[in-house]
Amino acid sequence: MKSMPHSMQQGVILSVLVSCLIFCLNFSTNAGDNIGQDTLNRLKAATVQVKVEYAQPFENNSSWGTGFLVGPGLVMTNAHVVSDKIPTRVFVHNDYLSPVEARVVAFRYDTNDVDKGDIVEYIAHTIMKRARISGINLANPFTSYDVALLSFDPNAAQNLPMLAFSPQAIPNESVYAIGYPGADQPSEHRWQQYSSSSRSSTPVTVTAGRVRQVIEGAPRLVMHDALSKFGNSGGPVVNARGEVVGMQTWSAEADGQGTVISFALSGNDLANFVRQRGFVTGQPNAHDYRTFVMRAADAGDANFLALAGLFSFLGDGGFGHDHEAATRYLAEAINRDPQNPNAYLYRAGLAAVLARSQNLRTQEQAARLLQIANNSTRVGPGSRHPDNRLLSYEAALYMQGRAGQFPYNPNRSLVLAEKAMEDGSYAIPLALTGFLYYFGDSSAGRNHEMALENARESARNGITEGIALLAHMYYDSDAIPKNDYNQKTARFLAKYAADRNDPWALGLLANMYYESGDAGEREQAYELARRGLDSGNRLAAYCLGRMAWDAYLANPADATQAAKAWALLDLAEKRGVRINLPGNGGYGAALHSAGQILASLPADVQPWIRQEGMRELQVMGGIQAPMQ
Repeated sequence: MKSMPHSMQQGVILSVLVSCLIFCLNFSTNAGDNIGQDTLNRLKAATVQVKVEYAQPFENNSSWGTGFLVGPGLVMTNAHVVSDKIPTRVFVHNDYLSPVEARVVAFRYDTNDVDKGDIVEYIAHTIMKRARISGINLANPFTSYDVALLSFDPNAAQNLPMLAFSPQAIPNESVYAIGYPGADQPSEHRWQQYSSSSRSSTPVTVTAGRVRQVIEGAPRLVMHDALSKFGNSGGPVVNARGEVVGMQTWSAEADGQGTVISFALSGNDLANFVRQRGFVTGQPNAHDYRTFVMRAADAGDANFLALAGLFSFLGDGGFGHDHEAATRYLAEAINRDPQNPNAYLYRAGLAAVLARSQNLRTQEQAARLLQIANNSTRVGPGSRHPDNRLLSYEAALYMQGRAGQFPYNPNRSLVLAEKAMEDGSYAIPLALTGFLYYFGDSSAGRNHEMALENARESARNGITEGIALLAHMYYDSDAIPKNDYNQKTARFLAKYAADRNDPWALGLLANMYYESGDAGEREQAYELARRGLDSGNRLAAYCLGRMAWDAYLANPADATQAAKAWALLDLAEKRGVRINLPGNGGYGAALHSAGQILASLPADVQPWIRQEGMRELQVMGGIQAPMQ
């Protein structure tokens, strides 16, 4: 369990002392005398142990916490239990549920630094911090939360109950904290997969207490004295009816003499958190976030029009994934209020949405919008202040050569990344400069030691680009020893970042899977490479080129595959891919160079190969020509 932030802790403790509410009252762990046995059994079955594996480059052990079922295959826990500071694998289990791997599908952690996430998510949350309607500040629900939602295969827990949220916590009512405070840390190798037959090795505990105070805020805090220890974090705090009045989150020493008071995030606020993200809890949807946003948008508020567009793209806030609606809402927001101080964010949001398109003209429009946004950001009357996150995004596009207006230009990328670091917001541009050091493409030259330093610092801050760079370096860098364990580490990191749609990780993992020789992984390699190519990734183009050439070698009658291979490899080479990438040695006489392919074919078919190859690229992704 984490401690409360110092400033908040002092304020809460002072308030508590003044109210004369603090005294030690820890009930027996045998709560069966105060709560029905059937209810107690249901609570235990719905409470799970959350085990977390840390990736090798950062930590040497695992950690744990508690969570509880709130929907089909949906577990709520504290964000700090599954912190995004480092890549992890997360498992949930209890006496009724064999260990099953889960993934984080929603995450809010105090004043969570959202610029670590997707650029569209960053823009949405930046607007939310500033948007007000009827006196409601949309930043409030996201500034003090410590909440994560985990999703796993619901078929694994078909017979397990789900907990309901109480509408309020009542001072002095009896409550019960449920969790795994004595959970054991796995001592074996951290890459070990928990056995599918293994149940929880630690018994769930139940401690009794009372609600001492409900502290107003966003979210509200339920202060209680049910004994909670390390490992209880993320566990439910319930009333005698078995309803969740809060989620155990913080503890603080109240009087300097060892008296500990615990704090839980309010159940009603947690219920709203779940519903606002469109998840089903089995309870009535008392707060329809989508209706709230659209009501304000229909009333003409440009901020909420933009949010409707961004949520439509993200599939968040009760909005379904709808690329067309996202484009329409964002364009309407720009036209509705072009002089709004947030208008640069509307343009940047539309740019980010359009940049995902496979249409070259749309990508060019995205490039112009982003350049306008970065040239028009303002903070205060008459002042000009660049948004470092948007500068980093533009730098990444130049490094990838994503759109027609962003040719592959590593030196321009380096200038923008260094500019983005000027005000201390350095984690993402640090990763970008690390890539440039790794590949040696820019005027800064090749420096793997510096690249590794940048990668580790960026990855420690949870930056996906830094994790992807670290994957590259564990896979192939003179700065890291080459052995099987480091190759496994590279795979783990690449998959973690690829699951978050990082283009560099997609390209790297596609090559890894294609080289593995495993039929299942080779099938996945094509999909990964296509996703990477849609983001302009050079390694993805290289991998697809290899696939096409191997297909041609298997069937020389299909000359279209040779044309496709030439065009993709030519594209990769013009973006700096070196032909001696790891794994090529296993291909023997196979050709993986555009020049070698042309040289191997009759001279009279070479013009056709070029023409047909360009046509194939257009079909694949709207790319009209390899970018210089």
